[in-house]
Amino acid sequence: MTKSGINFAHYYNNTDLRNLANANQNFNEYRVATIQFYVNDSVFSSWPIKDPSLLGPYQNVYGFETADGYNSNPIARTMNFMNAVVVGWPDYPRALFAEKFEKKFSYPEYAFAQKLYLFEPQGSRSLSNDGCMRPAKPIRLEEVYNLPLLSLFNVKFFISAVPIKSENLTLQPSPNMHTLHKLLCSTWQEKRSEFFSSGAIGRPLYIYQNHDVFPRYFTNAKVKWFKTPDELLKYMSSASLSDLKNAVALIKDPELMEIMSFVDNSKTKRIVRGKSVKADEWSFELVGNSPTILTVTNSFSPFWKAVSSDGRKLYVISTYHAFTGIVVPADVNKLTLYYSPPYRRFFDFLN
Repeated sequence: MTKSGINFAHYYNNTDLRNLANANQNFNEYRVATIQFYVNDSVFSSWPIKDPSLLGPYQNVYGFETADGYNSNPIARTMNFMNAVVVGWPDYPRALFAEKFEKKFSYPEYAFAQKLYLFEPQGSRSLSNDGCMRPAKPIRLEEVYNLPLLSLFNVKFFISAVPIKSENLTLQPSPNMHTLHKLLCSTWQEKRSEFFSSGAIGRPLYIYQNHDVFPRYFTNAKVKWFKTPDELLKYMSSASLSDLKNAVALIKDPELMEIMSFVDNSKTKRIVRGKSVKADEWSFELVGNSPTILTVTNSFSPFWKAVSSDGRKLYVISTYHAFTGIVVPADVNKLTLYYSPPYRRFFDFLN
């Protein structure tokens, strides 16, 4: 443990995160989001501080998949979707970060485009002279970020170093919260002593469950059409949870509209079950006999392909601008979605 009281156990050995992971083993069925500390210019001058950022990718060690985080090769659709999540643009930290830091760094890997983070509002924590960050006031999440869109993005849990106020979120119990709060700005000797006596280590975290979370994959028989991506994103920024549930948002395309004319007239949702999940292949079983659109909230790519159990190729489209959708005819009950980029043939040949 360093003299600042910080070490990698803050990221990799947090009791609350371990408990959350142990209680929620279906890692393929939901995502988490971390609320990052916003580092402004004044803090940079006194870096490092005694409270490192949560950094979404560190949650992967617990098995979580994060909606936010660092992406070395982000898809433009995902970037646009995350920007739509921001409420009050451009007055909140994610927009400020884009404006200031995209131009500040010399190397592409530090560009804003790769940092799809959700930031705390400025003033949610205060920096003391000793370098310790203390929560200043709770975040009112809906004033900063669009919760319906994060629910659509399958975010079931929010992990934050500051408290959050929202009627739609429930704080999860933490056996170490009181102890870790007392140790938040203690000396490294006091933190080390408490670690050896009780095992408490790391920062106090506020973990909230989102009760409005969308499933990782779902069906919808209704369609809402838009002329341009900007028009679609503007709609999604103001759409309610019920709006997003009632109809899938798509960009108008004559060929696609003709293909899907039968879907748009159907009003019956089909139940969908995931049968098997791999990194590059998902299998589904659908109950019912009506045409539908199956949305999988993974990033859309033209290299996603879908095939029914009897070998028919199915149309794969972009739904809600950023996600992968499959047009499912009435007589298809089993299908597989798989990733097949051009280089896959080369590796298949080698194998």
